[in-house]
Amino acid sequence: MDGKPMTTKVYENIYSDIINGVITTNDILSEGRLAEKYRVSRAPVREALISLCNEGLLQSIPRTGYKVMHILPREAEEMIELRRVLELHLLNASFDHLTQEDIAALQTVHLDNQKEEALKTRVQDHWERNMRFHLTLAEMGGNGRMKDTLEKTLLDCARASTQYFLGSRNHQTQDDLHGPLLDALLSKDKPRALSILEKDIRALIY
Repeated sequence: MDGKPMTTKVYENIYSDIINGVITTNDILSEGRLAEKYRVSRAPVREALISLCNEGLLQSIPRTGYKVMHILPREAEEMIELRRVLELHLLNASFDHLTQEDIAALQTVHLDNQKEEALKTRVQDHWERNMRFHLTLAEMGGNGRMKDTLEKTLLDCARASTQYFLGSRNHQTQDDLHGPLLDALLSKDKPRALSILEKDIRALIY
């Protein structure tokens, strides 16, 4: 299927179900039931589950199965604070050097995201669009290590958003602020751009 290894396919299916709220923190997963669901042998299911445990998405419960790791409110707030520190620093570092080509590239991402919004409305789709925008902006800061850390943090935020705000307007808030942020970049209004970006980041929990 799509030429992907079976383990990768199973991993992506389980991850997608977690982000979209199909699998919740109340569910117990078993290799056998997942193998039946995805119509594969237990080996790729086991490998996918181990990977998800190593990444902190699942917890292995001996003689029981696997459970989605619960994100505590304090942990969600720490994710937001880490995003705030990383993204504001990267934007502040890059702001005076942004070219028209840089902003045009970000505008293209925003316009493509808007087109997709009408077609793809799952929580995962929203977060993929949101991540594309924020990582494109962060890349302009020129610090690859910080961008990589931000990418992992955004993935964690996606899970927190699903756990606490599935079905709420919080899943749309970020997209609404990308347009005003672009306007601030175009007008070279750094204080306004930083303020909008911070509001965008904090929209996950406020």
